[in-house]
Amino acid sequence: MTSRHLRRLSAIFGLFALLLATASCSSPADPPRANVPQFKAPVTSDLERIWQNAVVAVPVRGTTGSMVTTNRGRAGPPQGLAGVGPDIRWPIIVVVQACGLPDPLELMRAMAEQGYVVLSPASNSRFFNPLDCQPVASVHDRAEATLDERRLEIRYVLKQLSKQSWIDPANVFLVGLHDGAAAVARYTGQDVKARILAEWDCQGSGKVNGVAHAEQSPIFAVTSARTQTFGGDCSRFFAPAEESVVLSMPQKYANNILLEPIVYTQFLRFLDRQLFK
Repeated sequence: MTSRHLRRLSAIFGLFALLLATASCSSPADPPRANVPQFKAPVTSDLERIWQNAVVAVPVRGTTGSMVTTNRGRAGPPQGLAGVGPDIRWPIIVVVQACGLPDPLELMRAMAEQGYVVLSPASNSRFFNPLDCQPVASVHDRAEATLDERRLEIRYVLKQLSKQSWIDPANVFLVGLHDGAAAVARYTGQDVKARILAEWDCQGSGKVNGVAHAEQSPIFAVTSARTQTFGGDCSRFFAPAEESVVLSMPQKYANNILLEPIVYTQFLRFLDRQLFK
């Protein structure tokens, strides 16, 4: 082999060695990093969220129908869509739903068709302190576990409503369903004209037992056979309030008990007596 061939081979080996050295010194490219979504805590409080996200049913003028929307922190229901002027003043019903259940839209629509604005606070919008709904617990245990937070919700919603120009402050009603009714029964404010308790026996252990200030506002209470009771009903707490009504239905109903025809008729009569006195 000639010296020329030796020099060529030496150059080739040298280039090969350089490539190996370069490859050994370089690091493999880092794999692309996945974009992990970041969820920030809301800037509003739980109470403000249950107000802003409340479901609202509004009567529609000139029809027998109603419209359901969300509050979204507006100054009030969409008066333009309801077909009324800015001077309208509606009687209002605040519905405290049973723990963990969706809003009772059928009931809300029915009451809006009677001329009320109906608002259901969005308890499921809570972020920092969700309600302890305990799905397998008894209705009385759920009521006791959520009572304090529910009462705060009621106070906050009523305070926000008092700032609105579209409500009739002399005709504000509270409706409580199942365990949600415990907070309505124990509400002590004087800014409510009457309270309605559905599927709640006004009894139980500890702080959910009884009715607060029954003498201040009449109460309409109705239970069916599906209500878990302690062997009694609300009647023994209503002696000071002559206008209060207690109904105990022996059957089980698939519907909201307030919408059962025999109950609904009495419910509307009760509201009318309060509304026009």
